[in-house]
Amino acid sequence: PADPVDLEFGPVDVSMQELNTLPDREGQQAVTVRLPGGATISWQGSIDLAPLNSAGSLAIENSNLDQTTAYLKAVLPLQSMQATLSLQTDYRIEELADGALDVELDGLEATLADFDVTGLDPSARFLNLPSMQLQGGTLSYPENTLAFSSIRLADPQILTWLDPLARLNLLQLAPATADNATHAATPPPSESEEWQVGIAEFALTGGRIGFTDHSIDPAAVVDVEDIELTIREISNAPGAEFPVTLTGRLAAGGTLGFNGRLSVLPEVTAGGTATTDAIPLALAQPYVQQGVNVSINDGLLESEVELSLSPDGSLAASGALGVTQLQVDDSLDDQPLVGWSRLDIDRFETNTATRELELSLVTFEQAFGRLVIKEDLTTNVSQLTVSPVPESEPEAGDGEAEALEPYSVIVGGIVVRDGAMDFSDFSLPLPFATQIRQLEGTISTVDSTSSAPANIRLEGRVDEFGLARIDGAMNLL
Repeated sequence: PADPVDLEFGPVDVSMQELNTLPDREGQQAVTVRLPGGATISWQGSIDLAPLNSAGSLAIENSNLDQTTAYLKAVLPLQSMQATLSLQTDYRIEELADGALDVELDGLEATLADFDVTGLDPSARFLNLPSMQLQGGTLSYPENTLAFSSIRLADPQILTWLDPLARLNLLQLAPATADNATHAATPPPSESEEWQVGIAEFALTGGRIGFTDHSIDPAAVVDVEDIELTIREISNAPGAEFPVTLTGRLAAGGTLGFNGRLSVLPEVTAGGTATTDAIPLALAQPYVQQGVNVSINDGLLESEVELSLSPDGSLAASGALGVTQLQVDDSLDDQPLVGWSRLDIDRFETNTATRELELSLVTFEQAFGRLVIKEDLTTNVSQLTVSPVPESEPEAGDGEAEALEPYSVIVGGIVVRDGAMDFSDFSLPLPFATQIRQLEGTISTVDSTSSAPANIRLEGRVDEFGLARIDGAMNLL
């Protein structure tokens, strides 16, 4: 490598008894090699040379992997890597009559401790793994099978981000794409070369993911803590499905979870139930303010959704969700704009393939809205949209992005209970302002694919003694 690697091995201890070439004569041998930093490689077992037949155990203890950084730097954008590896296994090697080797490993176990990686651009300590344990491993060759009873990760921490061009930092670790000629010259593996891999249980506990989106200003930050992930019956057999259980907690508050299934081969598919509870909507503020001059000061999301990921990458979702204690302010006038004590959607269905969204019934409890008509007939709502930044002209040869069809939206109905509204009109010769309270009523079906308007019927109290009735039609979409 570019940075020279110097290692000193020793002392090396070798003990052999009855090493010979006579048939069916086994002896006992042992080798111990001491590595820098107190690590050791040890082997003990038997060797029969005619034909080759060996059985025994091999162990590596406390091997420091720091020196591998010099080699990894040649192919990956890494600055440093630290880890300690311990491994042990029983083995058997036998030479068959045709000269081929039969190899079996049993009781294969490995522990990776204090795994810490720094690198990428900009440089950061993006991966830390205090402990990873592989247990109950077996390997058979030429049967080409590898299996583990469990793989366990304790307290891993991953730092991820999108750069100003919305590129994920971890993609810097992806190998460079080979050209077509290289792919064409490499024959596909034959069926006999394919390995069958299985893991009875993969378990991750105490995980943490830190995410920062630098593609917007100000940057959005989302940290997920106390991640617990269990995947069972993992296999590379075509059509195999793995039960998945996931839970986590957002550092800003709220919890999330998933319970379902995952399949990887021949295509990625997934399905199950995703839940959220008390997720702060303020997390979306950095994204919302890119297009609208509003401030999300309060609001919590809860949901239970059935998800289905198809082989073509499309996602279907259905379920129920609610938003409580929403408070959104007009950030230009620093005044309340909209809010409610509770919003319930008892059933929704959507599909990214058909680009459809259907909601059965939307219920607002104690909803509030503020509408101001100004002297120039503009409103406080019309001024909310942020003026888009002019896009640079595309370079020659750049293809135009394919325009997506807009989503079709159908809302089965809207119910308002105990709502309120502040209304003022300064465009009149005599400016007018009033407050409507105890607003109750319904809005009929809203359909973006139909020109038919929605019927609206609302009734509420005006100030102390007045009454307001709204009975008409409007096209919301």
